[in-house]
Amino acid sequence: MICLVTGGWGYIGSRIVRNLLDKGVEVVVADASEINAAARQIIGEEGLQKIKFWRIDIADPLQVFAMVGDLKITHIIHTAFVMGAIDSGRSAKAGKAFSLHPGKVMTGELDLGKSLRVNCFGMLNILEAARMFEIKRVTYTSAYAAFGTAIADIHPGPIPDEGLFAPDTMYAATKITNELMARIIRDRYGIETVGLRFGRTYGVGGPGGFPQLIRRVALGEPVELADPTYFNSYTYVDDCADAHVYIAMSSAPCQSVYNVREQEYTNLDLVNAIKRVHPDASIRITDAKGDGVRVPHVETSGIFRDTGWKAKVNLETGLRQMMNHWRAEARLPELAPS
Repeated sequence: MICLVTGGWGYIGSRIVRNLLDKGVEVVVADASEINAAARQIIGEEGLQKIKFWRIDIADPLQVFAMVGDLKITHIIHTAFVMGAIDSGRSAKAGKAFSLHPGKVMTGELDLGKSLRVNCFGMLNILEAARMFEIKRVTYTSAYAAFGTAIADIHPGPIPDEGLFAPDTMYAATKITNELMARIIRDRYGIETVGLRFGRTYGVGGPGGFPQLIRRVALGEPVELADPTYFNSYTYVDDCADAHVYIAMSSAPCQSVYNVREQEYTNLDLVNAIKRVHPDASIRITDAKGDGVRVPHVETSGIFRDTGWKAKVNLETGLRQMMNHWRAEARLPELAPS
């Protein structure tokens, strides 16, 4: 097995690489950038010595085809995409309307061409390479964002794996496009493509304001959270990586896409979990309505039914790992399990 991981230096990709190496899999990393400090720490120097790295423009078909063909890739895990947030002060007025975080706007919402080029043309190139070189399975990252923030108004019940879509961001539109392309390639050419949709994938180094909130709590800073009823679907980043690797290596027949999560939690659940991990935490919750991204209730039983995969890390354990990371940096005592 020779597994290509696109976006292999990223938040999720680097953990996928580490997981594959731990299983003795030969790994090729494709990324637009040289390795960063976070990926180096996650993978480790010993692991990096075992990796083949290709710096690549994922939207260039010739580069992708040459890499997949020359290196005799057998499996692909595709995580490369454009989403990252930037300061809204640099954004156009139209871009601010699409902000998924207070004071932030996603780069893909400002540069629509780049979003389409990297997210969709990149995915198309991966699918074409899989067809040309008879790749056994393509596992790729999707997101609940594909459903759109207003989907609950249209469909109040849990959203099935098959999906109901009302996208309201370019990011969401590209995720839907990728899912449709993957399904067409699967049905037309028999290439195994499996998409994994995630909600809030949390952990150290993650996007958005959530990691910084947990960091402040860990270091004893006062934090206020709004809207106890707001909910999201949580998956710890190590479980996210594990799901990709598990599906990539599985011989079980899979459907074209799965909703994935550990569990759905409200903000009140989150605060209670924080207090169980860190009883002295200075955190309070108010009844004010927050501005978190609206997400739908989803049905997630399919992936366990078909493959046996389920998340290992619950919210409390994930929060403890995050807090202890920052407390170790600050030379504060470790928070032990109760």
